[in-house]
Amino acid sequence: MKIKIVLVILFVSLFLVGCMPKSDSVTAVGEGEYGNVEIHYTISDNTLSEKILLKFMGEDELSSIVYEVENPHSLELLNFQGEMGTFEEQTGWMEGKSKRSVEKEELIKIINDAQITVDWKTANGNYTETIDLSTK
Repeated sequence: MKIKIVLVILFVSLFLVGCMPKSDSVTAVGEGEYGNVEIHYTISDNTLSEKILLKFMGEDELSSIVYEVENPHSLELLNFQGEMGTFEEQTGWMEGKSKRSVEKEELIKIINDAQITVDWKTANGNYTETIDLSTK
C-alpha cells in the first residue's frame, strides 16, 4: 500500500513538472572604460523579459544615462534605446517585457554580436563609449 502511495505521488509530481511553463535565462555582460553593463533576459511563454543594469565607474555623480543596443541580426530583437535618470550607487536600471518568441540559442547568438552605446552624463561632462556584449 505504501508503495502505491509513493508511486502516485511520484507520477503526480512528474506530471506537474511537465506542465509547468518553460523558462530560460541568459545574461549579457560588457565592460567599458567608464562603466559596466549587465542585462538579464528571461524567456518564458513567448515573452522576453529584460532587466538592464548600467554601472558608472567614474568619480563624478551621474545625472542621466542614455543608451542604445544594436545587433546585426534582427531589427526587432534586441534593438532598443532608452534613458535612465534615477540611480542607486552609480547604477541605473530598467525592466521591460515584450511578446516575442525566441529560442535561447538564437538569443545567445544575437547577444554575442550586439553592442551597447552608452552616454554617461554627469555635471562635469559626458562620457560616451560603445561596449561589446557577450553572454555570461
